[in-house]
Amino acid sequence: MKIVDVRSYLTHAKLRDGEPVAIRAIRPDDKGRLLAGFGRLSDRSAYLRFLTPKKGLSPAELAYLTEPDFRRHVALVAVAEACEGARLLGVGRYVEADPDETGRGAELALTVVDAHQHLGVGALLLTHLAEIARQCGVARFEAEVLAENGAALRLLEHSGLRLHRSTHSGVVHAILEWGSG
Repeated sequence: MKIVDVRSYLTHAKLRDGEPVAIRAIRPDDKGRLLAGFGRLSDRSAYLRFLTPKKGLSPAELAYLTEPDFRRHVALVAVAEACEGARLLGVGRYVEADPDETGRGAELALTVVDAHQHLGVGALLLTHLAEIARQCGVARFEAEVLAENGAALRLLEHSGLRLHRSTHSGVVHAILEWGSG
């Protein structure tokens, strides 16, 4: 699928349990849904995502998270289609770094609300973000993952992308590459 306008990105999928979801570009009107989704994260899930304890999101963080430029900062959400009000199940984003001698890379971040973890939400978000990034000329994702976050590490290992990893002080630096094809 050739992506024309990432701001209007929308596709449909099913989770492992058969629940229908929409994968779409995040929008400024998702602020309330993002806050509600953050409220459905356990303290542990928030810690694993942000690498530090986090109890809430400031107005500035909400603006940053829901108003990407869709050039260097791209964000997608997974929303429950059967739920009135489009309940957020997960968010994925990449933020492109300045190009270096190895090409264009981007920092990857994924968050899935606790009740929908292990159902394929993260895998769907990662797959769609990688396809968008590839079409936009990004050569790789990089992510910092706590070594104790086995679920996230397994997701990266089974993504179908080439994974290179190194660990320092309990943090895994992961590089995911998909090549030029």
